[in-house]
Amino acid sequence: MENQIDYLKLNTGTSFSLPFDELLVFSTNLQPSDLMDPAFLRRIPYKIKLFAPSCDEYRQLFEDIAYVYGLELADDVFDFVIERLTVSTKFGLAYYQPKFICEQVLEMCKCFNLRPQLTSELAAEALANLYFDIEEARDSEAAAELVEN
Repeated sequence: MENQIDYLKLNTGTSFSLPFDELLVFSTNLQPSDLMDPAFLRRIPYKIKLFAPSCDEYRQLFEDIAYVYGLELADDVFDFVIERLTVSTKFGLAYYQPKFICEQVLEMCKCFNLRPQLTSELAAEALANLYFDIEEARDSEAAAELVEN
């Protein structure tokens, strides 16, 4: 990698060099200083910190992703998710959550032969799969009642 040239060999036996540019990306939710020493950190010239989305950004992202998955994001469901992530548990908002929630909800709907729908009960189950600490007995009971009805 340091020479920016790779050598490839075809099945005919012919070899040739191929120039390339590389970009090495590290991603973590831990503090970089907990993972590596200062000398190693100096060798990574560019560092980008991603901050949590604002509530408005999160809403727009959630609506867009729900639309792609054929779901409708109602105000009460959005408020429930926000409350669960920020007030009840203090996990905070993150860009990956809406996609995870929508995918989990669709899978639950398929599993229980429900029409695709984004409800507070199904969102609670999705969040319980994402963060085990969020799961509460009442969420599981509410989801069970939804399936029975």
